[in-house]
Amino acid sequence: MLTGYETVANQAEGQALIFGDLHGQRENFTAMLMQLIRAHKKGGGYLWPFNLVFLGDFVDRGPDSLNLLYLIYTLKMLYWDRVFVIRGNHESKAINKTYGFKAECMEKLGIEDGEDIYNKHNQVFEKLAAVIKIDDKIIAMHGGIPSVPLNFNALLKEQQFGFEIYHRKRHMTIFSAVDYRNAGNAGAALMYIPNGKGGFRLIVFQFDPVKPLSSMPDDRTVAGSCMAVGAAMFGSAIFLSFANGENSTGLIQQESNEYAQKAVIVSRVVNGFSTSESMNPGPFDEKQLIKELFPYGDNAEDLDATGDVNAVVNMMGSECIGDNGCAVHKQMLDQIEKVAQSNDDPKLFKMITPGLDVLNGTGINDIQAALTKIKKDDFASIVPNAITAALNNDGKGIQIKIVSDVGMAVERLKHSEEYITDLQAYSSLLKVKDQFEAYAKMLQLISSLIPIQQFKMDLDAAQAKYQKLMSVATPEFIKNLESKLAKLADMDPESNQKKVVTAGFYNGFDDLKNVLKDNENDWLKEALNPGKDLDKLKLKLKPLEGLVQKLEPLNKVWKEVNFDSAQKSIYDMQLFVSNLDAFSGVFTTLSSVQTCFENVKTGQKFEMDLNDWIKVFESASSQLSPVKSSIDAFTTEETAKQLVELYKVADAHRADMDMLKKKLKEMQGLEPMIENLKKLHAQLESAVIGKLNDPFNVIKDIDSKVIKPFISWSGKLDFSKLSTCLKSQNFKDELEKMNPKLEALDSKKPSQQQMDPVKKLNDDLKKLGMEVAKITVSTPKRARHRRANKEFFIKNHKMAAQQVGEVHAVVQKLIKVKAMKSDVQELINGKAQIDAVIQNESDPNVKGKLNKLWNDNTVEALKGILNVAEDLDEAIKKREIKIINDLALTFTVAANVTVSKVDIKKLAIILDGKVQDPKISASLNNLKSLDLKFSKHNGANIGNVIHGVQLYFDSMFDVKRCVSKKKFKGFS
Repeated sequence: MLTGYETVANQAEGQALIFGDLHGQRENFTAMLMQLIRAHKKGGGYLWPFNLVFLGDFVDRGPDSLNLLYLIYTLKMLYWDRVFVIRGNHESKAINKTYGFKAECMEKLGIEDGEDIYNKHNQVFEKLAAVIKIDDKIIAMHGGIPSVPLNFNALLKEQQFGFEIYHRKRHMTIFSAVDYRNAGNAGAALMYIPNGKGGFRLIVFQFDPVKPLSSMPDDRTVAGSCMAVGAAMFGSAIFLSFANGENSTGLIQQESNEYAQKAVIVSRVVNGFSTSESMNPGPFDEKQLIKELFPYGDNAEDLDATGDVNAVVNMMGSECIGDNGCAVHKQMLDQIEKVAQSNDDPKLFKMITPGLDVLNGTGINDIQAALTKIKKDDFASIVPNAITAALNNDGKGIQIKIVSDVGMAVERLKHSEEYITDLQAYSSLLKVKDQFEAYAKMLQLISSLIPIQQFKMDLDAAQAKYQKLMSVATPEFIKNLESKLAKLADMDPESNQKKVVTAGFYNGFDDLKNVLKDNENDWLKEALNPGKDLDKLKLKLKPLEGLVQKLEPLNKVWKEVNFDSAQKSIYDMQLFVSNLDAFSGVFTTLSSVQTCFENVKTGQKFEMDLNDWIKVFESASSQLSPVKSSIDAFTTEETAKQLVELYKVADAHRADMDMLKKKLKEMQGLEPMIENLKKLHAQLESAVIGKLNDPFNVIKDIDSKVIKPFISWSGKLDFSKLSTCLKSQNFKDELEKMNPKLEALDSKKPSQQQMDPVKKLNDDLKKLGMEVAKITVSTPKRARHRRANKEFFIKNHKMAAQQVGEVHAVVQKLIKVKAMKSDVQELINGKAQIDAVIQNESDPNVKGKLNKLWNDNTVEALKGILNVAEDLDEAIKKREIKIINDLALTFTVAANVTVSKVDIKKLAIILDGKVQDPKISASLNNLKSLDLKFSKHNGANIGNVIHGVQLYFDSMFDVKRCVSKKKFKGFS
């Protein structure tokens, strides 16, 4: 099918519908195509027929690449001369074997057939052209085919809105895959419509990713000559039009196309004439002309901010590590508050003394021996058991056993005084528990204070971290970086309103160049010298030929300078840099915190686990406490007397159990004493003296390892004063306020991909500067007296050129505003939504910028601009522009435009991704190419200037008109 098919470039003629990347979205493509084919014009007639142009990337990353290819192949075979298919980077084995196409072939057709079909499709791809030209007006291609030696600067940017206009409106991208890889993007298609007069219109159709593309409304009327498409069917339609010979005119309404072209011609002819007059005999400021035609080309200052930003980013990479990044650690903030809120009584510190005589000569063996002796005697078990048996004796049991038990009890009771003494001695040994408790409290206090040392070490590390960051991001460094970025951000050649010698060259160098051919323009011939040539004009403009030739190399370099592509990155870098002062802010605050910790030493380390030691002492104390309590409860003077009396009773009646029982019952306080003995026995049995080894072992080292080092460390430290110092400064709140800026630095850290366009812009400006330096600039000469000639000399031609040029720029901008009225109105109507977005903005820097860019004054300015744009449109419709004088009315209307500082481009950049309403978001994107800044103009005078220009040219060509012969201000 494709034998002999041209593989480098194709040529299409006439109206064309252009699709970008489709990536296997057969259903979406079918729905889009059917909607456009079935759309019809108001009053009858369809948009169809038109050429179909496909710009590649049909396969990969989509659900149905195979059937999409078959559909496109079928269209090509059915409409061979009207369907044009070129190749994308995914139409290559090196790409599509990896990103889904090969896998789809295998899955749907089996391994063997799939491999065969896959290879055959790639054979077809190799036959496809790389470029298509449409009516010699548009060159279209797909980025990413390095094997084809084409010298075109074509860039592809997958855009949220499906299209992007950039590089001073010379380039445009189209991306047709809807919701590509779940990105939520709109898809777009581009309609090219020639106007039959050498110009053309472009309509961008957007397809909403939210609404199902398959749903097609009954009403598909394309209304009016502007071809406005119903919003119910498409997300929006954007209109572009290009006049014959103008390759950078921009967005123009179709109704105003011819008017705009004529206005451009008049403006540049007047400016060209003024420039020529200034060159001969002089003075002429050629340097000023170069500065205005190629703004920033003479900028000797190096504005490369990427190196400086990279230095900060690299330092952040080494210092801002961990979960907290550059932010102050929450643990540190909490510790500041904890120390500040400390209520420790300074008197408690007196507890912390070395050399506590915990043992008092007592050892673990002494306690063990005393307990063993007491338990061996078994007094606390035999006595209560025998007395209880005697009291419960009913005469029926084995009396011999009771008598025996009582006898054993009597033997113990005989030595009760000695037993009491042993218990009291053992209780005295158990007083060690009090010392254990003292050590536990002392260690608890030390444990609560030692983290202050760790905090001091963390504080030192944090201060060193922010000092390193601040050493790069010094105040002077930040100021210089902000200055560079501000200058780059303000670089907008389309918004340069300070033109003095080139105000009439609306399209810059192209107008300077094209004015040399305006003598051949049919309309201008009829307007200036009906039915005759414009040789006198050509002669007048001839001095410009040398100037054009001199500046042509400079213009080639200038066309490579892309301001628009770097603007978003510049803004992101500005936002990043605006937060860099947080480093010095944190460092300063931490330095103030350091003053509170000046006596806190970090040389002495406390590496032991004090909490474990505290548990050891608390456990030992809790074990000994009930034993000692039971002993102390039993070893009273009253108990000693009772034991003596019990001995006498038991000894006297141990052979007569009935009498013993009677006497025992008569004894006072016997039962409580017996209960105390039982409790004592239980405690003595449960005592595990071996566990006391742990606290005794800790005690051996505690003075040398804890107490003395702590006293040495604390030195002159006044913990109460430290707490008061922290409370008085409110450091935690200060640091918390800076954390959002530090977190923003982490989250908004520019990537290399973001910085590359900025570096390229700076490199291109340097290259431009070098080209400017190569040019030998003619310095202004002192004007020589020349006799005035009414026919060939405008007295104030510079003023005329500047005034006509400035108002003409307003005219062109207002025509664009009218063409995009729906988008401007969308912003005005969406004020509440945009206000809400700004109100909810968390970054104070961003919020401040937005409040300056968008406020009540902005909306009123937009309304005023739109009103004047409507008035201008009506004025254009009222009068056909046959001669220069016919421009007076429209120029007067335009000169009364509302003074405005609206920067819609910056607003769109900052709000990118923040506005959820798809219509407002789309309108912001559409409008960001508009310059809506307007200065004040003299509306009352511009008509006189236009009339003066008409009179001058009438004089030049000896044309008699019904125009007032009065002298107009600025002309003779």
